Amino acid sequence: MRKLQSVLSVSFVLMVIVLISGCGKSIQLPEWFSTPPEDPNYLYATATATSRDMQMAINSAKEGGRVEIARQLETKINSMFKRFREEVGAGEDAEFLTQTTDVSKSVTSKVLSGSRAAKTKSVKEGMRPMSWWRCRLVLPTLH
Repeated sequence: MRKLQSVLSVSFVLMVIVLISGCGKSIQLPEWFSTPPEDPNYLYATATATSRDMQMAINSAKEGGRVEIARQLETKINSMFKRFREEVGAGEDAEFLTQTTDVSKSVTSKVLSGSRAAKTKSVKEGMRPMSWWRCRLVLPTLH
């Protein structure tokens, strides 16, 4: 009985190792994505998006890149910190409750002219039937 438990334990450990090593697939990022170009006349943004539809992934990545460029140009930050304290009950049964909220919001509004993806790479990820498209792109805009 003890030997069977030992064999089952070793089998389980080997199965976990095989599963983990299969999940640890390294992601090859394009060089232009991990190190975007630098040019004093342009602002660059990289973006990635996923969707089950390839065109939706491309459009979402482009939108994310445009938002990032607009944030580089100008961002307005609103922040609020709120603390609420309350004592409930009386005497030894009293409870002191504290709730803290820290919220910030960034807003950007810019007109971007001529922002087009310079390089894109779309790849199919996942296993069927639950596969999806991932689009990576770099988006330059005149500064």
